[in-house]
Amino acid sequence: MSILAAIKRHVRAGRLFPLEMELASDPVVRGIYLSEDMRGLIYGPWASENCHPRVMRLQADLEAFVKGETVSLCLEPYSAGKAFFGRLSDVSDEVWDIRSRSPKPGLRLFGSFAAPNQFVAFTWRPRSKPWNGRQPMGDRYDQEWEKMKAECLSQWNALFPRHKPMHGEDADDYVTETGFSLGDI
Repeated sequence: MSILAAIKRHVRAGRLFPLEMELASDPVVRGIYLSEDMRGLIYGPWASENCHPRVMRLQADLEAFVKGETVSLCLEPYSAGKAFFGRLSDVSDEVWDIRSRSPKPGLRLFGSFAAPNQFVAFTWRPRSKPWNGRQPMGDRYDQEWEKMKAECLSQWNALFPRHKPMHGEDADDYVTETGFSLGDI
């Protein structure tokens, strides 16, 4: 069974959820699939109604990717800066974070590419301050980064035991057409 067939099977079984577009008329060029944890972040309930405006901005960030808008990727760990996607260390694990920065707090969504233009998001954390019941990530030496990576790998292996996360050498391997590496600019 292909990885895309496995994703469809998990969607039908309610283990993964495709990101729902706010406007049904928006194009769907790429895919983001959410775990139950990620679905709770996007669609609630939240710890406070004050979370809703921040989640709406996150939704817009994710929809930009799904609609095929230009996104930046950084394949080099610890160098992502302003990139939308940053590959984390150890590169061979192929765990990435999506970086939604504005408005504060910054949020990090952790997951892996299943195929070009197809991202599976498993878990999330605020970047700099507690938010919606979760503690923030520390600096790059903080063990929370390792915990998030381990959580992603564990969930990946539970859902896709016969498949490894996608591995690529260039930004175009992961995001076609309008994806670019920060090293390309």
